[in-house]
Amino acid sequence: MTWIRILGAQLVRVWLTLLRYPAQLVGYVVQPVAFLAPLVFLMRSFTVSGRAVGFEATTGTADTASFLLLGLLFDVLVSAAFWGFAFPIQTLRRQGVLEAEWVTPNAPWMLVVLGGIAQMTASLFMGVIAVLVGAGLFGFSWGQAPFLAGGIVALAAAGLFGFGIGYAGVVLLLREATQLTDAGSYATTTLSGSQFPVKVLPPALRVLALALPTTYGLDALRVFWLGTEPLVPTGWAAVLVAGAAAVSLLAGIWFFSRAEMLVKRRGTLGQF
Repeated sequence: MTWIRILGAQLVRVWLTLLRYPAQLVGYVVQPVAFLAPLVFLMRSFTVSGRAVGFEATTGTADTASFLLLGLLFDVLVSAAFWGFAFPIQTLRRQGVLEAEWVTPNAPWMLVVLGGIAQMTASLFMGVIAVLVGAGLFGFSWGQAPFLAGGIVALAAAGLFGFGIGYAGVVLLLREATQLTDAGSYATTTLSGSQFPVKVLPPALRVLALALPTTYGLDALRVFWLGTEPLVPTGWAAVLVAGAAAVSLLAGIWFFSRAEMLVKRRGTLGQF
């Protein structure tokens, strides 16, 4: 019941904040679609008789719009892992109320976890709306195996939870991490292939991309939804994503706990 109460309070806080700024809420939906539109139109300019021949030879599908829209949805999840866990801590610090919230009977890591879940839930909801808007503008294919695709998304989200918890510990130590968060989010989504096939990356960057669990999560999502050619067999991709999720959850909670202890010893928990 404690977990449910905290999660409910965090969801109320997230949505009250979002609804107080309706223009910004609309921007969360419109901006990703507007950013994606030039890529969709650029890909269409290279089609032959309305078919993306080269793209199909590389990925196994000619549906460029659906390929990019699935990347957008995954992009939203990754960005939420960076911003959803780190930004609330930074905001509470700026407002001078972080220590007041953390002296409640609830464990700080519990507040961070459930706050991140609330933020990722809101981000995923707006991401789905953005995909639906994009589908209306550019077209979208129904998934070949939607339930398997949903399972991969759930596994990837669990891994991103763990990463987000650990990254919240980084923010505790660094105090101001806006630039790092922005750069890290962009690099992760880009290397994971949200806007292009990973196969077209130069060898050095491809090694980095293949070292990221998010790459296999997004690739498996596209395989199950569009029937694209997988980077690795889908069974291995699921094992990699599930293993990464388990490791990141344990490592993330451990690192956050250590970071929390360290800032308490230094007396810098509420400093900004």
